[in-house]
Amino acid sequence: MPNLACASAATGRVLAEQKAGSSFLLRTLSAVVLIPLALYVILSGGWLLAAVILAFAGMMTYEWSMMTQRAVSIPAVLAVVAPLSGAMIAFLTGIGPLVLLAGIAAAALLAATVSAMERRSALWPTLGAFYVTLPAVSILWLREGITLGHEFTVALFVVVWATDIGAYLVGRLVGGPKLAPRISPKKTWSGLAGGMLAAALALTAMGWFYGLGIYPWFLLFGAFFAVWGQIGDLAESAIKRRFNVKDSGAIIPGHGGILDRVDGLVFVAPVVALMMIAG
Repeated sequence: MPNLACASAATGRVLAEQKAGSSFLLRTLSAVVLIPLALYVILSGGWLLAAVILAFAGMMTYEWSMMTQRAVSIPAVLAVVAPLSGAMIAFLTGIGPLVLLAGIAAAALLAATVSAMERRSALWPTLGAFYVTLPAVSILWLREGITLGHEFTVALFVVVWATDIGAYLVGRLVGGPKLAPRISPKKTWSGLAGGMLAAALALTAMGWFYGLGIYPWFLLFGAFFAVWGQIGDLAESAIKRRFNVKDSGAIIPGHGGILDRVDGLVFVAPVVALMMIAG
């Protein structure tokens, strides 16, 4: 019996390693395809960027509804996407950035209204409206509303990607104590440190690449964004655990759903926008 137990355990480890390797391959292939496309959209900016943001907003709203309420309706998705699209169109045609804030407020109000009409709780749809629209308008405003917009927006995405990559690789290679085992059992303190280091180096490299120089505060801000991005990751994990959901969807091979892929960006983008506003 002991030999049988040992053999079973060994087989389990082999299968787990094979599954992890397959998952890593899928994540890598997805990244190879999606990162160049994302950079192209960011550099193009304007209407293309707005259209892609709106498409993602629609998919995120769908996933949020399925995750938190196990159901979705066309009015529920339109409640978020319609006012967001109106605000983006108005902003891109020359109306000031305050219209973007109006779009956020309108989306939240409509989401609550639709929920009431469908006789469902308005709490999670309203939170979802903010969760989707805040990063959406932040990214569009960063790209189109400030000097060096495309540089800052590219840097934002690169830092978030670097955080994910650094945390994933270091967490797998080093392991160690868990960061928040009750929320996300696979995340480790070593992974957080790896993400912070990768983000700090990435932001410093972007500053050098764009001719802004190399400054210590690039390292500090990069590490801060990494921590904030990991908080976003944990927040989404907590919501999934609250509703007993493993992934928000399955649209991206190796990554799960859209919400699973952009959880860090959802938290970091509004913070970067606020920092730019503050000066």
